Amino acid sequence: MAMHNIFLVLSAVTFLLALVIAVSMRRSRFSGYGEIVKDVDRLSRTLLQSETFRDGADLVIRGNHGRWPVLVRFSSAEESSALSITLHAPANFQMLVAPVSARKPETGTRIRTVDGLFDFKFCTTSEQPMVARMFVAGAGTVQLIKKLCWASFTSLRIGPGELELLVRPCNIANVFDYVQQHLATMEKLAESLRAMPGADTIRIVPFRKPGSRMLKAAVAMALSIALLEASHLSASGPGQEQVFASQPPAHEGVLPSDAANILYLKGWRLAQEADFDANEMGGCAPRARLPEQPCMAASPATPLMMLRIFSPVTKE
Repeated sequence: MAMHNIFLVLSAVTFLLALVIAVSMRRSRFSGYGEIVKDVDRLSRTLLQSETFRDGADLVIRGNHGRWPVLVRFSSAEESSALSITLHAPANFQMLVAPVSARKPETGTRIRTVDGLFDFKFCTTSEQPMVARMFVAGAGTVQLIKKLCWASFTSLRIGPGELELLVRPCNIANVFDYVQQHLATMEKLAESLRAMPGADTIRIVPFRKPGSRMLKAAVAMALSIALLEASHLSASGPGQEQVFASQPPAHEGVLPSDAANILYLKGWRLAQEADFDANEMGGCAPRARLPEQPCMAASPATPLMMLRIFSPVTKE
């Protein structure tokens, strides 16, 4: 019984320690980003195989949006974008779409689109101008880019194997809806990139989260089973354990299998002929009893005979 109590206490201590560690890690993870905790949690549940972690001062969500691996980064650093949405896509060239007020890239050729008003607000450059012109000339491509780059604080970068939307500053009321809507647009843009020549050479591998969740679930399940088992053993009580412990392993004239099923056998033995009253045994005299028929089976005697099959052990 003492071991059961110790096991129960250890299980409870382990559970409380794991709970304290989980709460502490969550507070540390979202430190400085308390205003978007709910949005980040919703994004984490929406993305497949997702995980949320800190990369220095940045808060990062990584997972899969449909079949496309994505990475959403929130940053408070002055030199970086406040929000970055990266989608791995079959892109095999480089292109940058940025507001005309932004600093011009040192290299690259400016690309004109079919939308003159858009070119007046945004500057599109590429180090592979022929491929970039082919891409923006595709049906509906410019309209998709305009959905991503619609304000002076947004820009789009296309590089080998990925699309990246940069937003700075991130003055967004509903972060979850904003990210979801722009991920849907980026998926359509990735399909346009898939139609480009040579796109099949870019391999997109879905993100697979390490087995930390499965490990946590297994630990939690094992801990729950241990707690239930300890509670069950504690609930059995000392009385029942004492009864079973008092049973001897064997008795003369009683099979071990029968002795295990008879409670309170301690202090009793198999009844002998001398234990019965002579008057009660009158109908079971040796002359009236068949050899193959025992006394108890030959005579439907009184209930007293059935109750006195076992007699108390007397001290000599």
